[in-house]
Amino acid sequence: MRQKLSALGISLLAAICIVNAINRALPARQPVPPRLQYDRTVTLTGSLSREFDMAFVDGSLAPTKDADAAEKVAGEELRDNPSGTPVLRAPIPHLILRLDKPITVQKNGNDGFPAEQNITEIDLGDVPYGRFQIYADSLDNGRHFAVTGTLSHSSTDHHLRAITLNVADIRAVAQ
Repeated sequence: MRQKLSALGISLLAAICIVNAINRALPARQPVPPRLQYDRTVTLTGSLSREFDMAFVDGSLAPTKDADAAEKVAGEELRDNPSGTPVLRAPIPHLILRLDKPITVQKNGNDGFPAEQNITEIDLGDVPYGRFQIYADSLDNGRHFAVTGTLSHSSTDHHLRAITLNVADIRAVAQ
């Protein structure tokens, strides 16, 4: 009986060693991004940056991160075409949330919005014009933020990322 138990113990130990060796040989699993849904309140964390929607200045212009270039192009466009409404010729600043971790947004039934995977940046829109101006004034300083709002899919050329967030709150957080 003692020999059978000893042989069983050795077999069990060998099996555990084989399983461990196989697990070490396999590639590490990538973490699965959180799966979120449109029109649901979420809180996401990351850093903020600003980009300018240039389409109101000239529909052929791509967004830019350079505030000076945005102002220069807008001024030149207004000078060259003074008949346009100045307000509509201004570049529109958008806050962009660079997520700490990618997310996946699931499709919600038949709402027409597609699922989006591995999203790393979200367009917060032109929130600097509202109560969040303080955050727009202190970008790219390494601070992290928790942003709460509802997710939506982009629906116009003026959305600068595939996913947008209708912002309810922004607060600075420790990294």
